[in-house]
Amino acid sequence: MRKEIILTLVALLGCSSVNLNTKQQSNYGWLEKCVEDYKKSREDPSAMKNSPRECTDLIEVLITARLQDEYKKLKDSFTFNIAMFYAKATTTFGSINLSDSCRNFKGEYLTGIEKYRGELTQQLRREEVIIEGLRKNREYKKAKTNLFGRLDSLQNEAQTHECPN
Repeated sequence: MRKEIILTLVALLGCSSVNLNTKQQSNYGWLEKCVEDYKKSREDPSAMKNSPRECTDLIEVLITARLQDEYKKLKDSFTFNIAMFYAKATTTFGSINLSDSCRNFKGEYLTGIEKYRGELTQQLRREEVIIEGLRKNREYKKAKTNLFGRLDSLQNEAQTHECPN
């Protein structure tokens, strides 16, 4: 049952890897209430106000782990130039105008980054309201900075890419 509760909380927060310290591993009595409070906080951010400190600490760890996972995915993902090369290599050159294809792909790529950035920003603002100490958490701030920095570099690379005329 305890493992199910942790996995439910991990799934709610969307992260794949979590390291719990020994204090958090030794006392699971509060986890079920923590899961319920966190679920309720989606509708009412004040639902977490009376949660035990262990609960908010755990959620901070899980949110930070999720940001670190997202950063790793973006760090390992195609850069714009590699993605453009792949897009060119997989088109039939006779039936498509490469300059139009490049501009369309560039637009879609930049739109995708902006959409992801907007959704992520909105989600993190909500999380920061729910978990008051999150903004002060050093690991969280570092993970957030890394993730948004990677988005900035991918966006800058795409914006400076010159499509053929």
